[in-house]
Amino acid sequence: MVPDASTKLCCILGDPVEQSISPFLHNSAFASLELNYIYLTFRVKRNSLREVISGFRALSFVGANVTMPHKESVISLLDDLDPLVKRVGAVNTILNKDQVLTGFNTDVAGFAGPLKKRIHSLRGMRAVIIGAGGVSRAALVALVDGGCDDIVILNRTLKRGQELAGLIETRHSVKAIAKELSQENLDDIGEFDLIVNASPLNSNTDHASIKFNNLKAQSAIAYDLVYRPMETRFLTEMKESGAEVICGYEMLVEQAALSFEIWTDMNPSRNSMSRDALEVLRS
Repeated sequence: MVPDASTKLCCILGDPVEQSISPFLHNSAFASLELNYIYLTFRVKRNSLREVISGFRALSFVGANVTMPHKESVISLLDDLDPLVKRVGAVNTILNKDQVLTGFNTDVAGFAGPLKKRIHSLRGMRAVIIGAGGVSRAALVALVDGGCDDIVILNRTLKRGQELAGLIETRHSVKAIAKELSQENLDDIGEFDLIVNASPLNSNTDHASIKFNNLKAQSAIAYDLVYRPMETRFLTEMKESGAEVICGYEMLVEQAALSFEIWTDMNPSRNSMSRDALEVLRS
């Protein structure tokens, strides 16, 4: 469909953003449902975010996805927030309706979706999350909402991990412990039911010495929120340890489908979006 004066605009805002496959997923879904929408990519520097959001409003963009490093700083620039945003402290989706910008977070449900396909309930499970950034917050809220009340956060910077653990304990009355990310603190990782990587573990040379392939995690699920490459070093080594693995593209597809629903009030085919994601990531 050729864009025209009635084409509705959506986009992704981030820095960097060139690696995102969201434009491919959304434009394919728009086309399959014969919607006159187009999804664009904008690299936005931190000091330009306010001007970009003003332009977003002025040009009547329908919606946007927000990625790093703007998920937290964009909050103060919006008119309204979905209640979940206040719990997570991050926005990844914006809806522009009648010039009112509302922030949403689809990362929480996006994280939970692939787990629900594999396990009936998180209640009583022990979970460890590697990383203490914005996506870790979304994963933690999803775990707490699912009934998981025994959580360990491993982070290279212990103080940041402790701050996140304290926040979770205060807001949700669950047991959360922070430890430094090290091989020593991974020794008992096989005792956990769910092991989540929400860090740049796979590409960060500071973590190159950390190994996961001898941790005896036969009863665990290993979930990497990184989707490129599809099978990361973390997932490869966890598979060698006996764990069941979940690739990050599954969360990407679920949160993208939820954003699509917010903007269009229509349900895209998640199976088609998954096929599209796999096609791009394998090429």
